[in-house]
Amino acid sequence: MFRSILFIVLISLISLTSAKSEDHPWISLRFCLDSSTVILKGRVIDEDGRVKIVGVIKGTFHSKEVQIHELRGINKYGDYSPKMKADWEVIIFLKKSEQNVLVPVFYWDNTSYQLPKAMGYALSTVWFKDGKAFYSMNGADDEVMFVQQGEQRDLEGKIKEHVRIEKDINRIEKYPSCRKKFDRLEKLYNESIYSEMIYDAMLRTECGDQILAFVRPIALDTHFTNTYMQRKMLPAFVEYGKQQIVPDLESMFDKEFKFWKAYIGVPERRLWWQLYDTLQMRFAIFSTLMHLMIENQLGDWELHANEVINYFGSLEAYRANTGYSKLHESVELCLEQRR
Repeated sequence: MFRSILFIVLISLISLTSAKSEDHPWISLRFCLDSSTVILKGRVIDEDGRVKIVGVIKGTFHSKEVQIHELRGINKYGDYSPKMKADWEVIIFLKKSEQNVLVPVFYWDNTSYQLPKAMGYALSTVWFKDGKAFYSMNGADDEVMFVQQGEQRDLEGKIKEHVRIEKDINRIEKYPSCRKKFDRLEKLYNESIYSEMIYDAMLRTECGDQILAFVRPIALDTHFTNTYMQRKMLPAFVEYGKQQIVPDLESMFDKEFKFWKAYIGVPERRLWWQLYDTLQMRFAIFSTLMHLMIENQLGDWELHANEVINYFGSLEAYRANTGYSKLHESVELCLEQRR
C-alpha cells in the first residue's frame, strides 16, 4: 500500500474529526474498540473495583465477576459523580497482556502525559448512571471528575454497532472473490456510521479498479463538503489513478490555491489557521493534495511546491506562529526529499 511521510507531517499539522467519525471529544472510542479483545458490560459492586458482569459485548468471558484494580484509584468526587461509584453501570474494554491475562485498555501513554495510571484506565471505561453516559476527566489536583456526555442507549448502540460491523468485515474478508468482497463492503459502507473501518477493509482487498471508482467522487468532492473521508481517500485515489488523474489533481490544486489566497488576503483573517471549523479540514485536504503531488511527481509538482512555499512563507503572522506545523515548511521538507 501507499507509503510516505505524508501522514507524519499532517498529524502535527491538523487533527480533526468528521461527522461520521467514531471518536468522541472525551474518549477515543474507536481506539478502545479496535484495541480490545473482550468488551464487558457490568455493574460496579464496590470501591475495590469489583464489577458484576451483566453482558459480554465482544469476545468470550465465562466469569460472573471481574476485579479491575486500576479503577480503585479513580477519585469518587466530582461535579456530577455520586459519593460512591458503586452501582454505576460500566462498559469495560479489555485486552490480553504479554502475560496472556486480561487487562484494561490503557488509552493514553502514561509516561508521556504524566497522568495518574488510574486516570488512563478511566479514559478507557464508559460509565452510566440513570440512563446517562458519563466520561471521566482530569479535575483540580489531578482528581478525576465524571462529566455527563449523552445518553446511555445511544452510546451503547454505537459500541454494539462497531462489534457487529467488525464481525461482518471478518466474514466478508473470507470471500474468495475480490469483486464480491468489495461489493459487500461497499454496501456495508453505505449502511453504517463506521465508514473509516469499512474503508480500511476495502483497501485490503486491493481491488484497484473498484477502489479507484469508489474513491473518485469523494476524493474530488465536487460538492465541496471537505470531509475527513475525502482527505483519507486522496492517497488511494493517487495510488490507483496515477497519471490518468493528473488533470483532476491540477484542477483541484488551482481551485484550492486560488481560494486560500483570496481568503487569507482579507486582513481580519490574519489568524485563519486557528479556526476550528470546516476551513481547517479544507486546509488539511489542500495540504494532503500538495504532498501527494510532490511524492508521486504528478503534474507540475515542482512549480506548485514553490508557489506554496513562496506564498505561505511570505505570511508574517503564519510564519511566526507557534504550536502549529507550517505548510510551507512541510512542503519544503517533502520537496527536498524528492529532489
